[in-house]
Amino acid sequence: MSRYRRNPGNFFRNMGVDPQRCIGIRVSINHPRHGEMGVSLPLNPLFFSGSTICPENDHVMLAGWASQELIHQIYVRDQENAS
Repeated sequence: MSRYRRNPGNFFRNMGVDPQRCIGIRVSINHPRHGEMGVSLPLNPLFFSGSTICPENDHVMLAGWASQELIHQIYVRDQENAS
């Protein structure tokens, strides 16, 4: 499953499912140097199976994953600009 960690949308596309039609989350920011940036992640049942006590925890974890993806994008852009 590690091959899907960086892009969970690939998981759905490989199964023939449109990730845009799945429940998920979108996190967007307006970065001072890089402008508008956003990440949309579908709620992948293999990674977030659902909490019986607090189902909103899945979206909290997914928001953390999307935020980490944004931080990675900022890092990559900063490295490109430094070169």
